[in-house]
Amino acid sequence: MTGAATAIAGKKRGRRPLLDKEIIVAAALSLIEEQGVAALSLRSIARALDVTPMALYRYFATLEELLSHVFDAFIASRNPLTDAPQDRGWEAWIAHVLASQCASLIENPGWMPHLVSIELGHAASRVLSGVQDYLARYGVSQERAVEIYVSILQVSIGVATLEIQRRGQSDGQTVLRVDQTAAGQKLLISAFREELGSDRPGEEGR
Repeated sequence: MTGAATAIAGKKRGRRPLLDKEIIVAAALSLIEEQGVAALSLRSIARALDVTPMALYRYFATLEELLSHVFDAFIASRNPLTDAPQDRGWEAWIAHVLASQCASLIENPGWMPHLVSIELGHAASRVLSGVQDYLARYGVSQERAVEIYVSILQVSIGVATLEIQRRGQSDGQTVLRVDQTAAGQKLLISAFREELGSDRPGEEGR
């Protein structure tokens, strides 16, 4: 049973629910899944946990601090590097990372306005480290690897935004148009082909 589920179960049995950061973050994630990021507030989380908003301030000084932790948990559950191909070349790797990020943003569009301002946590650092480790095979410096990942993220946001707009014009259709993602993949691969060279590490550049 998760921390949030334990707290809710305690609430149903009439006990005062136990609190910690994990329970609060899990409750916030559940609310976001149901109502979206825009609806999240300390008051709504407190209501879900049957505590006062002041009780949450023992763990998070501001909503922004809480959002940072919640976003980190979101990244941990939607790590774009999970199942990314390690031995099929950088083109397949970039295609996978882009498609994974697009799907996550399309399903959770409320996070997009926060991407440029939210403080990143441990899960985001692990993603960046994974990007740096992978691209190091192609002689890419750590600083340049971060720039490449930011480019992938920017294209992901663009593709997700176009898809969300399309859905709004098509009576709630929820199927991702493959051509949008494919166009983003081709754009990135073309942009980095000269720099990354061969699609296999250790081979001569094209």
